[in-house]
Amino acid sequence: MDQTLTNDRSTWAGLFETINTERRAQLLTIDVLDGDFGDQLEASGMPFDSLEFDSRSDVIVVAVAGREPGAPVVLRHLIHGPQTVDLLDRPHSPLVMRIVDTDGIENLLTFQP
Repeated sequence: MDQTLTNDRSTWAGLFETINTERRAQLLTIDVLDGDFGDQLEASGMPFDSLEFDSRSDVIVVAVAGREPGAPVVLRHLIHGPQTVDLLDRPHSPLVMRIVDTDGIENLLTFQP
């Protein structure tokens, strides 16, 4: 299912809670695609912990844990001023989420089962 949630921020918290429940501890890769600074790998194959939208601060927080079982959160990736949230969820493929911020920077979150 392809899903674009660009204009409906009210659904983001519920969507993120579902992802937190269904995807916790899956391996997550975070790629940041920035036209000014180039593409950067923020995290590769790290256990996913949580995804939250703070509407008051207008920020999405992506948390990943350390590689050891039961490890605490070791990275919080912040996406300020999120404008769009797009999902690509197809059978037998990783879930890919694209979040674009105010500056047009694309954040790709790839969840490996």
